[in-house]
Amino acid sequence: MKTNQTFLRLLLAIAFLLVLSFSAFAQGTLVVPGKSVGSLRIGDTRDAALNTFGKPTRTERLRSGLLKDSWLGPEPRSGSEETQVFLHVIYRARRVVQIEFNDPKYQTAGGVSIASTLAQFRAQHKRPRARAYVYDDGEGSGYVGYYYDAIAEGIAFSFGTQDLFDANTVPEALRIHAPGIPVIIDPGGKPTRANDERPVEKPKRRPQHVTGFLTLPAAPDDILPRLWSK
Repeated sequence: MKTNQTFLRLLLAIAFLLVLSFSAFAQGTLVVPGKSVGSLRIGDTRDAALNTFGKPTRTERLRSGLLKDSWLGPEPRSGSEETQVFLHVIYRARRVVQIEFNDPKYQTAGGVSIASTLAQFRAQHKRPRARAYVYDDGEGSGYVGYYYDAIAEGIAFSFGTQDLFDANTVPEALRIHAPGIPVIIDPGGKPTRANDERPVEKPKRRPQHVTGFLTLPAAPDDILPRLWSK
């Protein structure tokens, strides 16, 4: 009897540890619009970000006194269609004001992640404000950067395009910022008109095949006499 009780207590202890570990993992990857990405929160100090993610891969000074730290994953192999994983943190006066990422492990409680389409983002965050900016490399090519920003909630869906796009477009980055304050865009863009996405084309229906007897054209009246005469 005592052995059974000991075994039962051991099982309960293991289950409790599993729940704790799962909870810690979820907290480490949960995105809360307007508040946090994992354990890093909007309003935290830069020291808190460095303690969380370690030494950044690079640091940049942006306009208006902003500072940006970047943590970059390994570069994809040449010819690969994979994208380099990144996490950017932007500070004002050494306080976190925006967190940007493209790591699929991060997602909101509603399931929005870097793998979500624009339609799925809109389903969770109604009527985001769309802004567009032209980024030119000075050599006659470039792209238009789109920012679909749910300003009141503090989350933006962003991507770049050189062509038309539709509601199946996925983001290049999700950006978490303080509620009520518009997203900070990438530097160097010139404002342009934000065009609506084109409708998603529905698959064409295949014509239905009618089963039955095949009707042949009628033979001329004189075909049989000519055949018998040969």
